Amino acid sequence: ITSFNTGLNGSLLLVGTSNGFFIYNTETKQAILPQSYNNYVRYVFQDNTGIIWVGTNKGVARFIINGNTINELKNISASLQPISSYAITSISQDKSNRYWIATAGQGIFIYNEASNILQALPVKENVFKNYVVKDVYHNSSTGHTFITTDGGGITLVDTSLNVLNTNLSNENE
Repeated sequence: ITSFNTGLNGSLLLVGTSNGFFIYNTETKQAILPQSYNNYVRYVFQDNTGIIWVGTNKGVARFIINGNTINELKNISASLQPISSYAITSISQDKSNRYWIATAGQGIFIYNEASNILQALPVKENVFKNYVVKDVYHNSSTGHTFITTDGGGITLVDTSLNVLNTNLSNENE
C-alpha cells in the first residue's frame, strides 16, 4: 500500500498501490476497482465535489464514482500537462478550492480549476525544488498551509502564498 486516505463522508477508504488503486466502501463492505488502471499510485485524494484525484509517477489522473464503478475523467485539463511526467506525492484542496499538487523533486504546483491555471508555488528560495514533498496540510481556520519534505522539515505558507517560516521542525533544537 502506497497511499491510504478517507473519502468525503468517511465511509470510503481510498487505497493506492504499486499496481493502481481501489476504493473500499465500509458500509457495503465492497471494494470498487477502476477499469484497467495499473499505474504506480503514490497518493489518492477525494475533493469536496467527490472527484478522486490520483497522483502517480507520471502526473495526475482524476476519477468519478458511479455506483459500483469508477470511471476515469479523460477530459483532464491541458493546464495539468506540464506535470504529466512528474512523480506526484500529495494532492490537497484548500478552502479557496485550489489544488496543491506536490512532487518528488520538482516543487509544488497550485491548480486553480475555476481559472484553469497551474502555477508553481512562487517561493524565492525554491525551498521545495530539490526535496520530495511528503504532505500538504491546510488549516481551515487560519487558511495556512503546512508542507513537509524529506529533507527540509516543515514549511508554513499563508493564504497569499507567502512563505512565513521554513524548517519549523528545527525551531526547538
